[in-house]
Formats: sequence, structure tokens, C-alpha cells
Amino acid sequence: MHDTEGGARGAPADLVGRMAGEIHRFMKRHRAFDVAAVWVSRRVREAPPGSLLHKALGPLRAQFRGEMKESDLLAVVSALEGAELRYWIAGGWGVDVLRGHQTRRHDDLDVILADYAGDEPVARRALAALGYRRTEVLDGLWMDPRSLFDDGAGHQIEILGLDRPRLDVALEWTGEPGRAPLVEDRNPELFTTGEVAGRTVPCLAVELQLLFHSGFEARGVDGPDIELLRAMAAADGHGDHPTWAATDTAEH
Repeated sequence: MHDTEGGARGAPADLVGRMAGEIHRFMKRHRAFDVAAVWVSRRVREAPPGSLLHKALGPLRAQFRGEMKESDLLAVVSALEGAELRYWIAGGWGVDVLRGHQTRRHDDLDVILADYAGDEPVARRALAALGYRRTEVLDGLWMDPRSLFDDGAGHQIEILGLDRPRLDVALEWTGEPGRAPLVEDRNPELFTTGEVAGRTVPCLAVELQLLFHSGFEARGVDGPDIELLRAMAAADGHGDHPTWAATDTAEH
């Protein structure tokens, strides 16, 4: 009897999930619908978690947007490591990799390549084996360019480069312009590893994560991530981390 009741309770959720998947695929096939859905999705994502907009449309967005779960992250990590790429997990999952466990739902997965120009085509082939295709390439702030990938089933990945000149300025490189050693070589403490399900995963260190959360107006999901990062910095004895890592996210 208990199992039957549990199955009955699970049936509506399964049905909603399947319907959301079908709607997601429909919108991806029809550009006008997809553009409108992306616009609404971004407005909801940028809204504070306690706002009326987020409360009203957040659950619907979660169904249509899809989610990058722990298993999805690990599949991508295996693909990238199989292709022998040098990379770091960033963004929301990057914070959770540092924490060692998942703290919130993630819409997508951000991956920085050490050599975007040379390795993005390699990453593209590796992700194609998982069903992902590149949908567009955009500019970024700290992480530039941004290749967006989608598998058509609710999973999105951003493959990112580093805006190295901007990063050199932020890190106060005083040598000859354009001749700075790679930041991962001269500041290896800014790149580290974390853990997911017992597996070691490359990611950005707390200080660099904080820097990459600066220079723009924070979205709704950024606030909790920033608080976690600041707490980790304080716990590690880096509460007095450099000014560039403590920059207010709402600069402009």
C-alpha cells in the first residue's frame, strides 16, 4: 500500500518533467519561442530569491530550464579529462566544488579552458559525444569568449576563456604589458581543486571566484554564492583578502 501511494505521488511529478522536456525541445526547434523563453528565464534568474517574480515563475522556470545535476557535472569532467584538457570549474558549480557538496540547484555548468583558442574545438568534440552542440558564442566580462552548449534535453554548458589582459590589470601585474606569464603559472594559489562525490575536480580558488563575481550587478543567484565564498575566505584566514577580490558586485 505504501509503495502504491508513493508511486501515485511520484506520477504527477514525472508527468510534469516529461511535459517540460517536450516543451523545452519544442522551443529549441522554434527560435521565436526560444528567444522569448530565454528573456523571461534571465529576468527570473536575475530577480532576488524572495521576490514575487522569482516565487511566481521560479518553479516553472526550473522545469523548463533544466538542471545540471551532480551526475551531469561528473560526466562532463570525465569527457574533458578524457580529452586531456586543462580546465577549471567556475560559476555556481565552482563554488559547490570548493564546498565539497552541492548547496543549490544549478541551471548550467561553467568551464574555463586554460587555452580557449586551442582547446575549444577539442572540448566541442568531447561534449558532442555526450550529445551537446554549440549554439552560440558570446562575449563575457572576466571569462571571455563564452561558447554556449545545449543537449536539447535541459542541460547547458558554457565553455569559457579568460580575459587575460583584464585579469592582469586586476591582479596589478607591473611588468611589461602583454608579456606577463600566464596567471595560473605566476599565481598558482588562485587555482585549486575541490571534490564532488569523492572525485577531485579542478576549480577556481575562493579569491578568484570572488573577483569573477565583481564588476557587474549581481543576479539573484549570485548573492548566496558570494556569501558562501566570503565565509570560506574568512574560515581560511583570508578575511582580509585583497581589495580586488572584495569588490562590490554592483559597480555599474
